[in-house]
Amino acid sequence: QPTLYWILNTFFFAGLGEQPSMISALKTDMIRSFMHKKFWLNDPDCLLVRQIRSSLHPHEIEFEVTFMGLCGGILLSSDNLPELRPQDLEYIKFLLPPYEEPAMPIDLFENSPPMYFKLEIAPKKFFEPYHLIGLFNWTKKKRTVPISVEKLQLGQDGSYHIFDYWTKKYFQMDADHPEIGYLQKNTAKLLVIRPDTGMPQLIASSFHITQGAVEVTNFKFNSDSNEILIELTKPGPNQGKLYFSLPPPFHEKQLITDATESSMFRHQNGLLTIEIQFEEQTHITIKLEKA
Repeated sequence: QPTLYWILNTFFFAGLGEQPSMISALKTDMIRSFMHKKFWLNDPDCLLVRQIRSSLHPHEIEFEVTFMGLCGGILLSSDNLPELRPQDLEYIKFLLPPYEEPAMPIDLFENSPPMYFKLEIAPKKFFEPYHLIGLFNWTKKKRTVPISVEKLQLGQDGSYHIFDYWTKKYFQMDADHPEIGYLQKNTAKLLVIRPDTGMPQLIASSFHITQGAVEVTNFKFNSDSNEILIELTKPGPNQGKLYFSLPPPFHEKQLITDATESSMFRHQNGLLTIEIQFEEQTHITIKLEKA
């Protein structure tokens, strides 16, 4: 068996030095992500989200959800679905439907395995192109991860909205103001990065990992009436949050929607959160005013 393992590890598992497992499958999938839809569909192993009869911690589930959502490949769940709690099912719904385009490692020749997994999204005409970045700590030690325009290969012009999805931390960044992120052992960050347009705009969404490319079917900011108009479409019952940037001098005034339940909350950093429940489709109007 040692000889067979050496052959498999050397010629088929890229010399990762590990027995076949979820973690080794994820590493292999990242390294070979450029082959997606050319030689195969990326297959990062089965998704596990249950926390009953499982040794997985929430941060480990977030790790695999982040990776599998960005790899653009096959999504398989091996959990017993009737046993899952509602909060467990939310992880699966967050990845459905799968987004077909794969992220690419941007530090392939710097780190082994890579830590930065970048997905560029050029969605419908009503959004500027934006990026999702997965940051992964594969080790059992805390690590620092530089977060900068240069490191993330974003270009040098303008500023960016950065939303750390799992911690819900929001900040802005430009070429002159990099950040330092921290990753505890076996944890991941999912960063949503959008160019700052200087106008009210959608920053993030809890309805799908692409943060709008799938579930947002229309979006418009009407500068004449100072209204944000947004349409969400996703099969089945849905409950989640939308996050908007409202730069000065804009302030929220009224929320109008046909959703079954909705609420609006403004944070001190200028981020506006809309919490909403809907079935299949909903239309939202956020009336703004200038201070």
